Amino acid sequence: MKHDKAGCLNNLRQLMSDEDITNVLGFGNDKDDTLRARFEIGACDTRYFLEQVLLLCKPGTTEQQVTDAWNKIHAGIQEEAWETKHKNTLI
Repeated sequence: MKHDKAGCLNNLRQLMSDEDITNVLGFGNDKDDTLRARFEIGACDTRYFLEQVLLLCKPGTTEQQVTDAWNKIHAGIQEEAWETKHKNTLI
């Protein structure tokens, strides 16, 4: 299984600043206290994650755009395998 982190980053850059991507989502620093880290360990649910990310996005960004950008990270993973292991994901 390979994640498409670069594809996810490229999609997110269309929606928000590099600073927010790095500081809040943790791409580039992999800190344990980021929104992404909390989401991935189940410390926050999909609704909260989406709401917080949308606050950082350019005006007019939709939930679907955020979902599509985020889900790009899972592009290399077969959908059935992902759904079996991760039921609280955006997919």
